[in-house]
Amino acid sequence: MTDPNFQALEKAPAPPQRHPPHWIRHLIRQLIGWALIIIGIIDLPLPGPGWLIIGLGAIVLAPYVRIFHRFVEWLKRKFPQLREPLDRFERRHFPPHDDPPQT
Repeated sequence: MTDPNFQALEKAPAPPQRHPPHWIRHLIRQLIGWALIIIGIIDLPLPGPGWLIIGLGAIVLAPYVRIFHRFVEWLKRKFPQLREPLDRFERRHFPPHDDPPQT
């Protein structure tokens, strides 16, 4: 029996990542955020968590809209126990360099 040649596998290029372009991700995030804001406003007079839905929309829109960013910063100061979950959400969904590498 011969040993398999693994050197060829090490030199094989990685398959291309199939992520949508960054502007599509930004557009989808903004659509989701504004949809949450609108649904929350509609839900305010109805029995339901209208303010919670508006808050979630504000958190999603925080990187794009200054007033929502200020709201999230206020939440972090006012409620220190929310700081880590909000920071984790930002790191996961809004990385510092969201643009794909240029080749």
